[in-house]
Amino acid sequence: MIGWLCRRLMIMLMAFVGVFFLTFFLIHFLPGDAFLNEQSLPEASYNELRHHWQLDEPLSVQLSHYLGLIVQGDFGRSMVYPDWTISEIILNSLPISAFLGFCALCVAVLLGIGTALLATLWRHDLYLVITTCIVSMPVFLVGALFQYLFAIEWEWFPVARWGSWQQMVLPVMTLAIAPGAFMGRLLYVRLRAELKEPYARFVESKGLSDYAILFRHAFRNACSPVIAYLGPLTAQIATGSFVVEKIFAIPGLGQWFVLSVMSRDYPLIIAIALLYSLILMTCVLLSDLAALWINPRYRHALFRGVPT
Repeated sequence: MIGWLCRRLMIMLMAFVGVFFLTFFLIHFLPGDAFLNEQSLPEASYNELRHHWQLDEPLSVQLSHYLGLIVQGDFGRSMVYPDWTISEIILNSLPISAFLGFCALCVAVLLGIGTALLATLWRHDLYLVITTCIVSMPVFLVGALFQYLFAIEWEWFPVARWGSWQQMVLPVMTLAIAPGAFMGRLLYVRLRAELKEPYARFVESKGLSDYAILFRHAFRNACSPVIAYLGPLTAQIATGSFVVEKIFAIPGLGQWFVLSVMSRDYPLIIAIALLYSLILMTCVLLSDLAALWINPRYRHALFRGVPT
């Protein structure tokens, strides 16, 4: 177990370093910079700004500069918003994105597990068709549809912004509905497979009801892939939050990331990309550990050295 965990941590470290290098070179290969759109900026001032931010230096010098900042835990200041440090931007916006993602994750889990259990008890394969259609819808289409129906047409909730619980409903549901449908589809398929196993038929022959078989026996075994999916689910929610925060004008970290890319704010892009990669890799690791803990078959395979 310790060896497996050390290997995973080493892979996470290499992936983190890879994300940094990939992000650094990709953003510097894009045409333009943070000051090129300032049409009224004199050429001397433009050159002075580039020199101040070391944009006139070779990429190797800029790379070593960013690496030194990251090692010290200081990402510096934003190019576009120089009055703010990047740490201040992250500390002010991350709690909003974290709360939005946490609420969406809870709603997705409740929707997925609840609907999958009901569909399994009622044995409706139409559930697979419905969840497939929901998963196929892009986030921006779901958000626009929710805004039109629940905010404009029926006037149940505000169109956008963030603050009250009424303003939270539409962005949370927009972010949660597709992951919840995918999780429900995954759990439904696993539950149907578990109910066909010999142990399920054996306890059924003993006179146990469908509810007892489902909740006492099949549900625990079927939950393992769902728990393992929670890590990628967090990645899906984090990625979708970029679009959702932009649609609903939420001042979260995702909106800052979109603005930083559009304005070529290199330090802010690197900092947010590294932060998201660290969060996602940590969530994937925790979900794998939870799957190993809940399913003895995964643990036995791990201790025998078989990849899990």
